[in-house]
Amino acid sequence: MSSLWGGNSMTSGIYRIYCKSEDKSYIGKSINIEERWKNHLNGLKKGKHHNKKLQKVFNKYGKDDFEFSILKEADNYYEITYYESYYAEKFNAFNNGYNIAKLFKSQDIKSVLDNLDDLSKEWLSILKENSKRIGRERWNVNIKVQDLSKKLNLSKDKTIIFINFFKDEEYKCRILLGDIININYFSKGYLDKTYSEFHI
Repeated sequence: MSSLWGGNSMTSGIYRIYCKSEDKSYIGKSINIEERWKNHLNGLKKGKHHNKKLQKVFNKYGKDDFEFSILKEADNYYEITYYESYYAEKFNAFNNGYNIAKLFKSQDIKSVLDNLDDLSKEWLSILKENSKRIGRERWNVNIKVQDLSKKLNLSKDKTIIFINFFKDEEYKCRILLGDIININYFSKGYLDKTYSEFHI
C-alpha cells in the first residue's frame, strides 16, 4: 500500500481516503489516481465536493486529518471493478464510511469473472437461437434481464455484472449476428427493461 499527496506520476487502480479522527474510509477507482486525488482535494477545499459525507468531515477536521493511499495498482477493467468492491467491503466504506453509490458484491463479480467465457458462449448460443426465431428483426428485442438471468442460471445482480462485462465480447456478436452490443448505465428500473433497451 503506497501513500501519496501529489507528484507527476500516473497510477491506475484503487485508492483510499481515510479520516483518522473518525476511523472511516472512502474507496474509489481511477485510471489516473494522482489526478483524481487532486480533483477530490480541490472540491473539498472549495466546499463543493459531490460527496456530502466526505465534505462534512473535511470541513470539521481539515486536510491534515486525511490520509490518501493507493491500495491496489491495476489497469485491467475487470480487476479494477473487482478490487473496488473488495476494498469497499474490507474497510466497510458503505455502512460505516463515506461511500454513497452501492457496488456489486466482490464475490459476485469474481464468480462472473471466473465463468465469463462459459457464460459468454452460452449467451451467444441464446442470441443465435433467438435471431433464427425472429428472422431479420432485432434479435434481442423481447429478452428481459430477468429472463436472461434464468437462462444463464444467475442471480439478477450477477446478470447485470455479466452484461457489463459481455460488452467486451461484442465483436463476436458482430461476427455471428451482424449486430453491435453497446451497454451503458443501468437505471433503477433495469429489471423491467428489455435487453435491447440497454443499447444506445
